[in-house]
Parts: sequence; structure tokens; C-alpha cells
Amino acid sequence: MNISRTSVVIFILSLLCGIGSGASHTSAMGEDKKIILQRADALEGGSRISPSGRTEPARTARGRVVMEHGDIRLTCDRATEFMESGLVELEGNLRVSDPSMEIRSLRGYYYPEEEKGELLEQVQGKMPGEALSAVAEKALIDNGRNRVWLFGNAVAWHGEDQLSADTIMVQLSVQQGKRSIEQITGTGMAFLCIPDTLATTAGLYNQLKGEKMVITLTKGAERGISGIDVDRQGEMLYNTYDNGTPSGVNYTSGRKLEMRFTENTLNSVTARHNVTGKQYPASFIGSEEVNLPGFRIRGEEEKPDF
Repeated sequence: MNISRTSVVIFILSLLCGIGSGASHTSAMGEDKKIILQRADALEGGSRISPSGRTEPARTARGRVVMEHGDIRLTCDRATEFMESGLVELEGNLRVSDPSMEIRSLRGYYYPEEEKGELLEQVQGKMPGEALSAVAEKALIDNGRNRVWLFGNAVAWHGEDQLSADTIMVQLSVQQGKRSIEQITGTGMAFLCIPDTLATTAGLYNQLKGEKMVITLTKGAERGISGIDVDRQGEMLYNTYDNGTPSGVNYTSGRKLEMRFTENTLNSVTARHNVTGKQYPASFIGSEEVNLPGFRIRGEEEKPDF
């Protein structure tokens, strides 16, 4: 029974070791790394039908399963290792947490040879130190490339900024064992809403959309957006000011759009290829009439509820 317990824990936590700790897959799987199954109501062996549809030997820990690896903690209702398929099935109230990140879903899979894991159904995630939270129908964790993919009605919030897209990819960087966000990419009619920090009226947003959008974040202690690049079907709507006084609303479109920021303040906008534009008077600031198609600010009830 001890052999079954150890095998289950090693396979499951190999998925999680890179999410928050920054450790490589090899080092985390080393024998000198102590992986602990804190509790489970039952441990059992036998045969089960795997996700591939065939019956094969399996090992299961079930009932309020709690596991730890260093500062990483995982809880779920049941964890099953399929011996022939080489995958681990995680079921029921799946939760992964460490000092920097927490991800939740209803169930998931891990593919050890590919160093990839899937989180399925009602995915919610938070990275408090980066002011990042997200929801999606499905997530893919690519441990080898330090990437997290969100699929299906994906929405991510970075502070007060909101990005929605068919697919969102978060590229992480690792320095001195600490993970931070390097870039966020939205694909499939990505739509970004950024609060207008110059406005004296609350609820005003600058808007940006396109088929693909890459948001690059600044490095160092003062985190924020340094640049945004839109490729294909780019559209932009932002409020303009003259010495702090609202002067109008600018609409710009082009195949490629580039926005550059200094200390989180927009300082340049460049449009390339098939460029069109229009300037609306100040009376249109905040008017729904000029909002880009698809503009929608999600309510607090749609954000992760933990």
C-alpha cells in the first residue's frame, strides 16, 4: 500500500511543481524531493476504464485528498493514476495553490511524458502578487515552456484592465525561483478594456480589439503595461485630452496597431496598413454610440469567487 501511495503522489505533483515554485520538472521529480500525501479517506488499487476507453490497472487516492510538495498544496476528491496510459486523472473540487498562485477547476488530467496538464470545467485562477485573475472553460499548463493557456470564453483581469478572447496565453518568466508574468496574448477577437485614468468620471474605458493581441508587462517592482501590439483587424477607441481637459474621442483602425506606455500612461499610438480614423467631439465621451462592437465590462460576479 505504501508503494501505491508514493506512486500516486509523485505522478500527480509532477504536474504542479513548476506552477509556483519555478523548479524544473527534473529536479522536482528527483528522489531528494520529499512529496507528502497529507491525507485521503482511502487508497485502493485495481482496474478502471481510462479516458482512452480501455480497461487498465489503476491506483486511486480518494476522499478529501490533500497533498503537499514543498510550498505547493493540492486538494481534490479523487486522484487516479492509469498505469498503461501514463496519465493521471484528477476529479472533484481540484485546487492547486502556493504562495504566488491558486488555480481551481472541477477536474483535470496530467500527461507526464509531455509535461502538460489539463484543467477542465469552470476554471478559475488567481495570481495575487501580479494582480492577475482569470476564468475559462479549460486550461492547459505547459510546464516545460512556462505557459498557461486558457480556452473558451476566456477572460483575464490584470488590476482593472480586462482582456477577453477565444484563447488567452500567459507567458511566465522565472528569476531566482520566482515566477512573474512576461506577456499575455489574446487570440480570436481579443478585446481589451483599460480604465481611462485621466477621466474625472468613473466608468470610462479606452478600448482595443483585434484578431491577435500581445500585451507586454514591465519588469521590476513597479508592474504595469509597457506595450500592446495588435495584429489583424485592429480597432482602437480612446479619449483625448488637451492640457487635462477632455477634447474628444479618437477612433483608429488598421491591420496593425501599436500602443506604448510610460509609467502606465499611454504616450504613443501607431497604426499601420489600411489605416482609417475619426475624431468625435468631447460630447461623445462615455457614449455607447461610439463603443467598439463587443464592448462589455464584466461584473464582479463573473470574476473568480475565492
